[in-house]
Amino acid sequence: MRWAILMLLIVAAAGCATVGQPGVTLPEPHTGNADATVGGYGYAGDFIAPQSESDAPIWGVRNGIVVGVPPARIGFGRDGGPRGLIRVGFEENGKLYFINFLADAPITPGGHIGQSELDHSPSDYAQGIRIFPYPTEFHDHFSYWRDREPPRLPNVATIRPGGNQAELDLVFRYETFPNGAKPYFSVHLRADRPHEVAFFFYHEAGTVEMNRNVLSSTFSNLARDRLLYLRDRIVNAHELWPAYRGANFAPIEFYPLAQLRRNREGDVIFAVRPDEERPWDGYPNYPHQHRLTQYWRKPHGTFDESLHGGVNGRYVYWKSTRPVPGGIAYENVGLVENFLEGQVQIFGYHFGEPEELFR
Repeated sequence: MRWAILMLLIVAAAGCATVGQPGVTLPEPHTGNADATVGGYGYAGDFIAPQSESDAPIWGVRNGIVVGVPPARIGFGRDGGPRGLIRVGFEENGKLYFINFLADAPITPGGHIGQSELDHSPSDYAQGIRIFPYPTEFHDHFSYWRDREPPRLPNVATIRPGGNQAELDLVFRYETFPNGAKPYFSVHLRADRPHEVAFFFYHEAGTVEMNRNVLSSTFSNLARDRLLYLRDRIVNAHELWPAYRGANFAPIEFYPLAQLRRNREGDVIFAVRPDEERPWDGYPNYPHQHRLTQYWRKPHGTFDESLHGGVNGRYVYWKSTRPVPGGIAYENVGLVENFLEGQVQIFGYHFGEPEELFR
């Protein structure tokens, strides 16, 4: 996709690059416990976490957000989707439902862009950079874990009890990208914020430095998200690309910090939502029965003027000639900023009115 323009400081030559494109055909709808995962999933107090090797690599908050890495299947398709993508969904009444995929795009000096879904693995040469779950000690004791295989799945998560303050932490470690980057994310889930997951950005010592590392949601048109919430207006995808009927990505649109909306705490919130009142009616591939708002949140005091929001759109589904019902919708949604070790971005969802996010 044409994310690359902003990633390379608006270098026009990057317009042909692709980042985080969902290389999947439109799925058959799958929801529920057994159908939604490979091997089911486990509970650990207030959280979801593997309790045996047969459980899927899925972690989350009970009746809240869940994240997984391949081969986890969270309410999507027959095989869970492409390798190289973090899966995001939510649990409701003992079932898992799909929200989106997250793709990683580390950018190294010289403008070399990694693409977690499309790049080929250095270990088996298959498409998709492999993602491995490690305990949070990976970050604190990197020299110990550097050359060690991931532990057994039940030993990955660190859970800190504390009632409403309980937390679950782990690390998602990526293989080395072809551009030499080797990022990892420290992943944090909190019982008192059950609809959000925080990603802290790092790169492994001794590997190629990164100018940026872009984590973006990549399949927003499955939910037919068309409303984008900015500081002074709501932008419908139809307004941005009224005449676009192509089979590729509609041109990328970027919004500088001054145009991004904030809540009363000063956090930047970059949110999208369907424009249909009941988007699950009349079309079987909508993944749940909520008019759900997806958003990226950047806490107050953690950003500078380099922060931008970016979106593109699609009129037809990826690798398909099938039009998106109702016309063009947003596809890739994310925040782009200069890379700093330990910076944080938070992905979340909201069932209520979007305005509640900004209070």
